[in-house]
Amino acid sequence: IAGKTGTAQTAALKDDRRKGTDIPKKLRDHAWFVSYAPAEAPRIAVVVLVENMGHGGSWAAPLAKQVIEAYVKSKPSEPVTADAGFDQGQAPMAVAMQGAHD
Repeated sequence: IAGKTGTAQTAALKDDRRKGTDIPKKLRDHAWFVSYAPAEAPRIAVVVLVENMGHGGSWAAPLAKQVIEAYVKSKPSEPVTADAGFDQGQAPMAVAMQGAHD
């Protein structure tokens, strides 16, 4: 797996306040992780955004790992894309973990 974590600030807070747990949830940073696998010959790309939960390595990266592991375990013969025809109303994580169902 190759990837990069990221943190997107939702509000400008002083550095000393940013580390506190007293920050209202709506002001907490967003966690990002952008990844692909396998690193040598990519067959899947995964981007995870977890709103208001902090750092990408703490929240988003573990979720991306679960999605990639589920993909590898299913051993699909063709890459799955957004154009694959899944129901746009399905929850993205459910689609990623269980596959699309009509």
